[in-house]
Formats: sequence, C-alpha cells, structure tokens
Amino acid sequence: MENEQPKTKSVTVKLSKSYSWANETISEVTINQPKGKHLRKLPAEPRLNDILELVSACSGISSKLLDEMESPDCMELSKAMGELL
Repeated sequence: MENEQPKTKSVTVKLSKSYSWANETISEVTINQPKGKHLRKLPAEPRLNDILELVSACSGISSKLLDEMESPDCMELSKAMGELL
C-alpha cells in the first residue's frame, strides 16, 4: 500500500429533466466530496446559495446552469451535498 490515495466519495443525482448547456445535454450531476479548501469558503451557517456554490465547485457544473435548473433539482443537489458533508 505505498502512497495509495484514498478514493474520493461522490454522489450522482439524476435530474428530473435534461438541461442543455454549452452544447451538452445534462441529465445527471456527479458531486465529489468537498475538500478543506471548499469548506473554508462556507459561512458558519450556510444558506442555500452557499450550498449550491459548493455543488458547482465540487461537480464542475456552472453556477449559471444551477440558476436555470428547476427548484426540485436544486433541492436534490443540495440534499446530496449534505450527504457528503
């Protein structure tokens, strides 16, 4: 077990509908477990906006795309992030 990197935990969320963004169709989002550098940016009492910014940082999904998503999808993504914290 020489210098073996631990596997990063992630969660994949199937969206309620597909979204077109930057010449891609996005129907699911994989969120990687946040690292310390992500958590430092969170306030002591994070709001939904803070969590969605964290989703963007840990998934590579544009925050502008998140702004255009339906509310149930945003809530599922924030719930998934909660599972990773």
